[in-house]
This record gives sequence, C-alpha cells and structure tokens, in this order.
Amino acid sequence: MKEAFEELLDMARKNWERSPWIKTQTTKVYSQEVLSEVNELIQAIENKDSKNIQEELGDLLWDILMLIIIAEEERKINAREVIKGVADKMKKRKPHIIDGRAITLEEEKKIWHEAKAKEKQDKL
Repeated sequence: MKEAFEELLDMARKNWERSPWIKTQTTKVYSQEVLSEVNELIQAIENKDSKNIQEELGDLLWDILMLIIIAEEERKINAREVIKGVADKMKKRKPHIIDGRAITLEEEKKIWHEAKAKEKQDKL
C-alpha cells in the first residue's frame, strides 16, 4: 500500500512537470475540481453505488494530491510535510490506533476533543 501511494504521489509530480493544463491551475481554481469530485462522491454514496464510490474516492485522492502539488509550487509547502503533518496529528488525536488498545466511543470522543483543544491552545 505504501508503495502504491508513493507511486501515485510520483505520478502527480510527473503530471505537474509534463501537463501544460495543470500548470495553468492555481489552488483557487483547482479547488473547484476537488469540490466537483466531492459532489460526485456524495452522489455515489447517496445512490449506494459501491463501484462508483470507489472510483470517485480515487478521483478525489488524485485531485487532493494535485492540489497539494499545486500548493507546493505556489506557496513552497512540502507535500511530504503535509502528509507527515496529518499523520502526526492523527497520532495525537487517535493514539489508540498506534498503541492498539481498545477504547470506548466516549473515550475516543474525549481524546479527540482534548487533543483538538490542546492544538488550538498551542497555536495561541
């Protein structure tokens, strides 16, 4: 799975390098592509169309990666830092997925809200 994700990220980078159309896109403009895919995914979910849900999730993943690449080019963010940042955030908000312990729904909600509150406080 990691290899497939790395391959997809590499393909997104090559798309940026080799596609004249994608180079005309900005994060503001391309975010509409992402929104369109989200709407198509919602429609597939509402239709309970598993095959289409899978396809639309793939399309959305691609568009999110492209949006990251475009933002990387515009604002000098780093795609790997985006991915690492969300992984680090989830480790704090969902430590039970790392340490393997079982928790209740109430515990999970409490941990999530406490972590978010701490993140908010740390930003001040």
